[in-house]
Amino acid sequence: PRVLQASDIWNRMGVEESVRYTAKVSPGVSFAAAAVITFAATRSWRITLAALATIGAGVVLMLAALVGVGWEFGVVEELCVTLLIGSSIDYCIHLAMAYSEAEPPTSGGSSGGKGGVDVRGDRTLAALQSMAPTLSGAAATTALSSAMLLACQVEVLVKIGATIVANTVVGYALSLLLFTALMATFGD
Repeated sequence: PRVLQASDIWNRMGVEESVRYTAKVSPGVSFAAAAVITFAATRSWRITLAALATIGAGVVLMLAALVGVGWEFGVVEELCVTLLIGSSIDYCIHLAMAYSEAEPPTSGGSSGGKGGVDVRGDRTLAALQSMAPTLSGAAATTALSSAMLLACQVEVLVKIGATIVANTVVGYALSLLLFTALMATFGD
């Protein structure tokens, strides 16, 4: 007997299964990639762990926000999760690089030749001075361009736009506040 497919539901089910799998796998892959890239760039486990803690805090905050606004996790929401995990890494890794490249003051700096917290504070300040303007511009352009999606009539695009805007704000704020505090306290 011949079988005739009368519905495209099977195709949609395949897409949904694929997106669900990706949403489950992408956090681990993204964190592993962030760890490898950050460590390769900075050669510091302290900086890498601080970056991962900051990225993890951003992802947890965003997931809590998505649940808090009442999103039920379907294909679109799982796609948004995949997007937010990937884009949570950007600002923090740039600051990590700037911190690792900042030279500790030799003399005449605020540390007065002392080691420890003063040197970390000086390196954190140097990282902020070199990267904060660039990160601010990147965050502003990303948030503003993604905000255009909020005016769309298609719900998928609105949700993606809202996720990108919120994730940009959270990632930027945590990188400037949490990551820099971790570096000033526990950095190399």
